[in-house]
Amino acid sequence: MAFDGLFIHNLIIEMKNDVIDKRINKFYTINETDFLLTLSSHKSLLISLNPNNPHFRFTNQKLLPSNSFLSNYFKKHLEGSFIKNFYQYNNDRIIILDLNAFDDLGYLKKFKIIVELTGKNSNLIITDEDYIITEAWKKSYLTDERIIQVKAKYKFLDSLKQDPFKCINENLLSCYEGISKLTYNEIVEYKNCLIFVDETTVR
Repeated sequence: MAFDGLFIHNLIIEMKNDVIDKRINKFYTINETDFLLTLSSHKSLLISLNPNNPHFRFTNQKLLPSNSFLSNYFKKHLEGSFIKNFYQYNNDRIIILDLNAFDDLGYLKKFKIIVELTGKNSNLIITDEDYIITEAWKKSYLTDERIIQVKAKYKFLDSLKQDPFKCINENLLSCYEGISKLTYNEIVEYKNCLIFVDETTVR
């Protein structure tokens, strides 16, 4: 099964009850591409930005943590925060966690963890509630298409495709976002089977 937008759509539905309103107890860096959130639901959310297989899932596997600038940032700003929402951007391979955190004086601060699962360009970006970037795993520069830098305004990836859950179009692969070639071929095969069954019934 391809880890595309359709798969993510259904995976979030399955996982959301164990994520929303849960406290982030710890954030661990596992290796240069994998990160782990341990939650108060006794679940551990693994986020992998491996370019060959970017994904997220729950895991019970015992993983050896290490230090990184991201784990240090989380420890200072986001450990102890609560996940208030867990959702997908349109039908793209982008997931968002809305967080409520409290500073040293007890004032509420809102953050977003934006995870882009886009192959070699996968990224984990932290912003405030106005989408101003506060930290990012992979930063980009002025010469790049998007600027991913602290204090820059986050911009979602451009897409000319449509969300398949909001519109209908015959050409799924070219018009809809989040549909891999594997999923598209399955849909076409299923559609052809339905036509065959319908024609057989009519005869």
